[in-house]
This record gives sequence, structure tokens and C-alpha cells, in this order.
Amino acid sequence: MRIRHRLPVRWTGAAMVTAGTLILGGAIVSHPSSVAAITHNNKGDVWVDNVGQSAGPGHEMDPHLTCADINVWGNGLAPSSGTYTVDGWPPSGTGKKDQAWPGTATHPSTQSWSYSGPGNDVVSVIDVDTLLDHAIANGDTAQAQQGFHFKLQFTADPQKHKTFWVRCAAPTHKPKPTPTPTATPSPTAPTPTPAPTAGPTPSPVTTTTTSSVAAVAVTKAAPVTTPSTGADVPFGAGMLLALGGLSTLAASYRRRRKVN
Repeated sequence: MRIRHRLPVRWTGAAMVTAGTLILGGAIVSHPSSVAAITHNNKGDVWVDNVGQSAGPGHEMDPHLTCADINVWGNGLAPSSGTYTVDGWPPSGTGKKDQAWPGTATHPSTQSWSYSGPGNDVVSVIDVDTLLDHAIANGDTAQAQQGFHFKLQFTADPQKHKTFWVRCAAPTHKPKPTPTPTATPSPTAPTPTPAPTAGPTPSPVTTTTTSSVAAVAVTKAAPVTTPSTGADVPFGAGMLLALGGLSTLAASYRRRRKVN
């Protein structure tokens, strides 16, 4: 069969594609959307690796990542921006609307990416703690040997998909606890100090020793007077009187003897 045409022609295997007509096996099929999909540039690539690692030669996809943030690399992408998500993937996840980044299965969302090109470029960064927290919240279960399994759903034209594992060292990663707000105690008013009550001033207590009391008693005791019996005469004078009396008696005795 001889085919004549005036439009640009591109051969794709057994099919011949023109700008508006697809001729396949002798049949002419008009399918503009199929033509547009086939003619788009599909040379761009994306891959993942831990932050701090180089892009590596040949768009090196690392399927086993450590417990660290993740770079999403791009190269030769036709669009300069778009969005992507990461889903939990079997055997650790379900793979059915099991979004772990940037949202969750119950609260899905999309993450934007930006490519400056033309070579290797980090188009986005995935926070590994948030990724694993969301996976655990979705009910994903880490595998003993490899950890959590994920699938990158990269929206470009056309879409690109890459699967990878994230393994955290023991103990198994757990969601970050939500801090409980601590109530600030209300300031308490100071307890007023009771004013001193006026009262009688206590009399000072004087302490005296036994000797002082005795001295006071002796000092203040009234003098004792006795009948005049000669007992109050000084002792020395009494002795002199006694001796004088004895001398007088002796002299009188001698005189009587001389007379006789």
C-alpha cells in the first residue's frame, strides 16, 4: 500500500503518526489526544537520595535510604514546576490512597517542586520525620529488614514514579509527641501579716542569786538588842576587870595575914 501525505510523519514501531491522523494496519484513525501524548518529550528523569549525597552518575536512584531527609532530584524535565506526593506502598503500606507526604490518607495534599535545569537539580526536599509520622498514622507497618516502603508519584508530563525504602535504626521511629500546654498558675495574693495587738508591757524579771538574797536579808534585818547584862562589853575589857579583881583579892589576903 502506498501512502501519500503532506504532513510531518513520525514512525513509532508499526504505527505511523501525523499531526492529525494515526494510520495503524491500513486503518486511518483520527485521535488528536493520542498524538499529543506520543509527541511529548519524555527524556526527563527524577530520583531520590538522602540529603548530603551527590546526584551520582547516570541519575542514580537509591532505593534504600537511611533515616535522614530526602532530596528529590530532577534532570532534563520539560516543565519547570509541578506537584508530587509520596504514598505508603506494600508491603508496609496499602498503596490505596495511602498518602504519607505532604499530607495523610485522611487529609491528602500536594507538594510543589521547581526545576531550574538544565542538568541535575534538587527540585524538592522531603522531611523524613513527617513522612514516617504520616505513614505510622495511616497504619503502615515497618518491615523488619527494610523499614517503610514508599512510592513517589511525580506529576510531570508524563508522570513519573519511583519506589524506595526508608529504614530508621532501632528503636523503631515513633511519631513525635504533641507537647501538652502547661497552665500558668495565677499569682496568689500575699497573706497579710496580722498587726501586733497592744497589751500590758510585762514587768522585767530580776534574777538574784542566793548570796545576793542573803546579803539583802542581812542588810535589811533590824538589829537585835539584848538586856544589858555585860555581855555587850568588849571581851578584852572584861578580862582586864577580872584580872584587876583577882589582884585586889590577893592583896587583901596578904594584908590580913600580916596583921595576924
